[in-house]
Amino acid sequence: MPDVDIPNRVANFSSTGNNANSLAAQTVFTPSVAGLYRVSVYLATSLGSAAISATLKVSYSDAYGAESVSQSFNNVPPQMTVELYSAASVAIQVAVPNITTASGTVPFDIYCEVEQL
Repeated sequence: MPDVDIPNRVANFSSTGNNANSLAAQTVFTPSVAGLYRVSVYLATSLGSAAISATLKVSYSDAYGAESVSQSFNNVPPQMTVELYSAASVAIQVAVPNITTASGTVPFDIYCEVEQL
């Protein structure tokens, strides 16, 4: 069997959102070189996924300026993977613009990993 290239894992990030209904943009990684990167994001809550609505957002800059990708989730585990071309020396950030449940605030943790492709 031939060798398989494993992408370089360049950053791991976790944050406790506590009892909030959002998490402001957090820098996950600032590339020293421009290139292709994969950003994986997973949001975990103590309430389980059946009772929440959430939006995840990844922001970055490519050769032409600021970009972002958002995805909304309803009653499913909030998780996304984004492949992007990032400029050098500009932060790749992750945010949770909103997370809600019928019972009010949502305790959550967010986990991210960045891989250079």
